[in-house]
Amino acid sequence: GKVIKDVNKNIASIYKNITGTEGLKIEYKTFPSGLNIDEGAEMELKETFTENYDKEIMQGKTLYGPHKDEIIFILNGEDLKTFGSQGQQRTAVISFKIAEISIFKNSTGNYPILLLDDIFSELDSIKTNNLLSYIKGEYQTIMTTTDLKNINKKILNKATVFNTENGKVIKNQEVI
Repeated sequence: GKVIKDVNKNIASIYKNITGTEGLKIEYKTFPSGLNIDEGAEMELKETFTENYDKEIMQGKTLYGPHKDEIIFILNGEDLKTFGSQGQQRTAVISFKIAEISIFKNSTGNYPILLLDDIFSELDSIKTNNLLSYIKGEYQTIMTTTDLKNINKKILNKATVFNTENGKVIKNQEVI
C-alpha cells in the first residue's frame, strides 16, 4: 500500500525527465490475485495455504504467498512487461530505484548507495545523459559500463573513473 503510493508520487516525473514520455506508474499484483495487502491478508493466506496444503506437498514448494507477488510497470495503461521495449523496461526499473531513494532517506535518515550495472547498453545517449543529470550527487552512485564515449564530458569530469585491465582496477594510472 503506502510504499506503492509513495513511489507513484515520483516515478512518473522521474521517467518523464529521463525519457520525455509521460504516464508511468506501478501496481502491486498479489498472488493469489485480489488479496488485500492492507488488511485481512493474514487470514486469507492461511485459508489459501490450508486449502492447498496437499498440492504444495506434492509439488515440494509453496505455490501461494508474497514471494509470488509482482510489481507491474504500467505506461499509459499498458503493461511494460508485455508491450514495452527493453529500453523502456530498463528505464522504468531505474526510475523505480530512484523513486525509492527518497523513501529510504525519509525512513532512515541516510541515502542508500545506487548501483547501476551496465545501464548504458540499452539507453541512447540522450536518455543516458538525462539519467546522469538526474543523479545530482546527493547520494553515492556506482555505475558500470564498457563505453564512456557517449557520456557528457561535464558529467564525466565530476565522476571518479576506474578501469579494469588484465584483472586489475586502475584509477588515474595507478593500480589499486
